[in-house]
Amino acid sequence: MAITQLSDIGVFPTNVSKYIVQESIETNEFWQSGIIGRNTDAAVQAALDAGGFEVIFPFFNDLSGSGQIMQEGTNLTIGKVGTGSGKAPVMERAEVWGSTDLVADFLGQDPMKLISDRVSAFWSRHYSAALLSVMAGAVGAVTSNVLDISGLSGAAAVFDADSFIDAEHLLGDRRKKLRAIAMHSRTVAVLRKQGLITYITPTEGLKEKVAYYGDLRVIEDDTMTFNGGTGVYTTYLFAEGSVLFGEGGVKTPEEVERNALINGGQEYLISRKRFMFVPTGVSFTGAVATTAPPNATNAELATVNKWTLKYDQKNIGIVKFIHKLA
Repeated sequence: MAITQLSDIGVFPTNVSKYIVQESIETNEFWQSGIIGRNTDAAVQAALDAGGFEVIFPFFNDLSGSGQIMQEGTNLTIGKVGTGSGKAPVMERAEVWGSTDLVADFLGQDPMKLISDRVSAFWSRHYSAALLSVMAGAVGAVTSNVLDISGLSGAAAVFDADSFIDAEHLLGDRRKKLRAIAMHSRTVAVLRKQGLITYITPTEGLKEKVAYYGDLRVIEDDTMTFNGGTGVYTTYLFAEGSVLFGEGGVKTPEEVERNALINGGQEYLISRKRFMFVPTGVSFTGAVATTAPPNATNAELATVNKWTLKYDQKNIGIVKFIHKLA
């Protein structure tokens, strides 16, 4: 008589939460700096959850007018607030890792446990890479917010106090809203040697000291654009909340699958994400490759001509600073 046994089950119903202590974007250093704001618009969230690969978000334009002179016999002219809309690309990403029972048997520990412990760190790095791709395209399209001194001669091409001031003043008086600066570790190293990076121990929350350049929190990330041949680096200056982040639901965010017949028994952990990054005031207007579905790649997100400015450039709150190092 045949009887169903555990070895007959190809996929085990598994409580994935015991494999993954899922930390969201809050583990990401860009998020911790305060430059990313989580979407709170119910309509935008509904669009994220509903499917599709772009989200249309409305916005109000700034008020216009010069201040009318009040006189008897003259009526005031009624003004209006204009509206506009922009588009944000929605990114669908997934990754899968696996291990065999034999590996666990010979090592004396389960690689699946190690994999599950590192999923959050993986997505944090992927969020950074996706965000920086968006920055390359979107902020690159706002030419008034780009300072490129890398082609100048000698000391005029390097990051120093004077060139930094020039960069932040691309925002005019809005520079006072800047809160963070993202740079490659080599840029941080040069500034440390010059005694220009200070470290502050937070009173609560974060365990590590937080680096500051002046009054801007430093985001140190080696996925920042860097050309080893030319010695050209890209640094970004951010205002608080200058990037909008949204996370949509996927049918199965995480799952574990087991196949007892492969390699003496094999397990897989699959993780899926659906999210968007968009700088405030810039719209994704370009087409993506004719794939099914049309899911923008990081290379497409980094393409300047796929983005369009929608606000006054000073309201974008991000500066792209391209430079060399001393």
